[in-house]
Amino acid sequence: MKCWSSQFSHIAYEYKRGYGQPINSPMAVVIQEMIGCESAGVMFTCDPITGDERFLEITGNYGLGESVVSASSEPDTIKLSVNIESNSLSKRRHINRIESKVIGRKKTLIKLSESGGTVEEVVSDTSNCCVSDQDLMRLGDIGLKIHKHYGNARDIEWGVKGGQIFMLQSRPVTNLDNSYTDYEIMHEMDSPLETREI
Repeated sequence: MKCWSSQFSHIAYEYKRGYGQPINSPMAVVIQEMIGCESAGVMFTCDPITGDERFLEITGNYGLGESVVSASSEPDTIKLSVNIESNSLSKRRHINRIESKVIGRKKTLIKLSESGGTVEEVVSDTSNCCVSDQDLMRLGDIGLKIHKHYGNARDIEWGVKGGQIFMLQSRPVTNLDNSYTDYEIMHEMDSPLETREI
């Protein structure tokens, strides 16, 4: 009720009035179950630095994905190799193998508290990957399906509980559009304003 009524706050009211929107606009409040994941993290359906679609990168930790997203604990980082088959009509991608696996220190994890909210705990198993190889391959396959559905590289938050994989959020990979020319990199400190080579 508080969330729904927030659309009538002074700021929201003035914003709607200023842009000619109806004051009592339809609004839905989605209540989603919080999943007490055994492990969770982030998956990029391309190399997040280069945009290379021949690789898929997964980072994860035990517990909720909050420790990965907030960078409060060093996660495991897994790179999957993607095989791309293309013909004149389409491009088909499938997971080939686990290319590399870097086991993070994972000193702490965040999990749901029985009294509500979350609690931070020390990780007892820091020498093993927080996700099995089988689940990594399954995660990769699901990531490629989401990539194909949206038609672009995705930044996906995921969780695993009891052998079941949950996709929690998906958005486009945003940092791939920030490509700068060699001229811009060489002259970035010449003026306070970004310039383009003409």
